[in-house]
Amino acid sequence: MQTQPSISLPADNNHPNIMVRLKNDTQAAHQHLEKAPCFKRLFAKDYRLNEYAQLLSYFYGYFSGIETLLFDNLPAELHSQLLYRRKTHLLQQDLNVLGINSAGNLPICEALPDLTTFAQKMGALYVLEGSLLGGRVIGRHLSQQLGDDVSSALNFYHCYGADLETQWRGFAVLMTQCFDSQPEAEINAVLASATATFATLGQWVAVCAAKEESGDFL
Repeated sequence: MQTQPSISLPADNNHPNIMVRLKNDTQAAHQHLEKAPCFKRLFAKDYRLNEYAQLLSYFYGYFSGIETLLFDNLPAELHSQLLYRRKTHLLQQDLNVLGINSAGNLPICEALPDLTTFAQKMGALYVLEGSLLGGRVIGRHLSQQLGDDVSSALNFYHCYGADLETQWRGFAVLMTQCFDSQPEAEINAVLASATATFATLGQWVAVCAAKEESGDFL
């Protein structure tokens, strides 16, 4: 999880846009998540391939669970803008490269935020999209640290390649179009869902790490 790059969307002090509100409202939850040992370890000089594989397996369990709900029953007019943002298959590719068969072998998170409404789904997607914003930096570090062993296992962190900022800005514009003119209750649903997504991801990572330590993860 990395700090989000700034975006230049119209806003004023009295009526900040949805992306500004999301960043501000989820800041504490985001910072708390980044304190998880598996994230703090990412840039350690002694970081090892098995740790990276563990992190991807944690992500796979969470993304696999939440994307099943997140991308179900989306508005038809938004399919082309949203469905390609799925990332579970990229995690599966990376895990396969690292010799981990994800099919039926990894635990899947079930303690997920409520994703009944479109607003709730988009709040969650904000978090998942944001998790890739530091992908280039992380991928560069892992390539330097782990060399050829990891070069084919960076599909998740490099999913947008050079288009990362363009994709993030496109998502920001979509969020603005969908929610900036909506009632406060609708916006609050987006904010609450994003915070809940950070929280449940953090809880899932902690559960996985504890099981890993006890030898009971797989």
